[in-house]
Amino acid sequence: MDLKIKDIWDRNGQFAIKHWGKLKSEPLDADLANLENFKEFLIYQYGWDDKQVEEELKWFSDFSRTFESK
Repeated sequence: MDLKIKDIWDRNGQFAIKHWGKLKSEPLDADLANLENFKEFLIYQYGWDDKQVEEELKWFSDFSRTFESK
């Protein structure tokens, strides 16, 4: 299944927010069309550096795959 980042966020974002903490702003206008935009979204929302974003993206990816397989 080839899901786009926006689709994955729409399905699992609420779990990520519980894990990462409250968002600064609603992601309604965020362009989540590609991985780079998603990274920028996370940097803006949480103030993470590139290394932290990579670690959290791995968590989100692993979590989403686990969630989707059930």
